[in-house]
Amino acid sequence: FGGNSLRRLQGKPLDQIDLDKLKSINPYDAGSLRAAANSPIQGSSADIIKIAMINLYQELQKYQARLLLQVHDELIFEIPPDEWEELQVKIRETMESAVELTVPLVVEIHAGENWMEAK
Repeated sequence: FGGNSLRRLQGKPLDQIDLDKLKSINPYDAGSLRAAANSPIQGSSADIIKIAMINLYQELQKYQARLLLQVHDELIFEIPPDEWEELQVKIRETMESAVELTVPLVVEIHAGENWMEAK
C-alpha cells in the first residue's frame, strides 16, 4: 500500500477500497483503523450505559439499594438481601430497555459478597 496509505483512502466510498490490500498495511496504520472502527462502538456503549444509569437512579429511589460503581459496561450495586429478588428483575428490564436496537440488548446479572465473587 505504501506510505500515507490511509490518507489516500480518506473520503473514498467503501466499495472503492480493496480490503485485501489493507491486510498488509503497517502496524501504525492498522492501529489507526482499529481505533476508528472501535470509537463509534465504544461511544455508543457509553451512551447506552449512561441512559440505563439515569433510568436506574429513578427506579432505585424506592429502595435501599444503591448503584456504587460503573466499570466499562458493568454496574456494581449494593443491594440488601431482602430487595435482591425484586430488584434483579427490575435492573435487567431497565438496562435491556435503555435504548431500542435492531438486535437484542442482553444483560447478565451476577451476585456475590464482593465484585470478584459476583463475576
